[in-house]
Amino acid sequence: MKADNVSMQGGGYYNENSTLQGHAIDKSLELLSLSEHRGPSITLADYGSSEGQNSYYLSTLPSMTSATLVFNDTPSNDFSSLTSTIHQNWDSLSQDGKVAINTLLSPRSYFEQVLPDGFVDAGFNFTALHWLRNMPDTSSTPSSLSAAAHEDFLTFLSVRHKEIRRRGTMIICVPCDGEISVSPVFRCFEASLRNIYDKYQVNPTIAKRLPMYFRTLDEILTSIAAVNTKWGLRSHHTLPLTHT
Repeated sequence: MKADNVSMQGGGYYNENSTLQGHAIDKSLELLSLSEHRGPSITLADYGSSEGQNSYYLSTLPSMTSATLVFNDTPSNDFSSLTSTIHQNWDSLSQDGKVAINTLLSPRSYFEQVLPDGFVDAGFNFTALHWLRNMPDTSSTPSSLSAAAHEDFLTFLSVRHKEIRRRGTMIICVPCDGEISVSPVFRCFEASLRNIYDKYQVNPTIAKRLPMYFRTLDEILTSIAAVNTKWGLRSHHTLPLTHT
């Protein structure tokens, strides 16, 4: 069963509850270098943009005369809220009118090619790749979920390789399981479901069918190494963040 049309809650909810993602993005943008970019215009693509609250990175880029911003997410995403966010932050995105902005929306799963070959100068994927393409079943194991996450990552990187120009940049911020583990969250979720089972008959095993997997750093690096003929890893870092 496909899960790649899953989207974040709209109506402004994600924008109001994405502070943690914003902290991770701030650190990720330190890796961005466009020193090799030439020309007065640039094309940026945000893969998995949700409602757009954290798509403010253009204001941190070097001066240029124009930029094309592509906002991609699944067809079920709240694109109405996304466009409102873009409008509300137009001054910041356009550097107070110094940059002519063109915006494009791409309502397709980023596990497919969503843009023409060589179209993008720099791509971004922030705190989204822990969502799996396919829905796990009750027989799923940590090993099978790890394998599925690996294949998803390879697919994502392979189609981005087509869309991003030669010597372009792809910045990915991946929530991972490490110093701060997410395992207690799932145990609490299952315990909550068991507590309400008598009243609502909600099967606690549904927690194991959530279409997400938090990779370890080693798993992330293994997936990247598997596409080393397409991508070169310039740098990486880990940042412990506690969700409060």
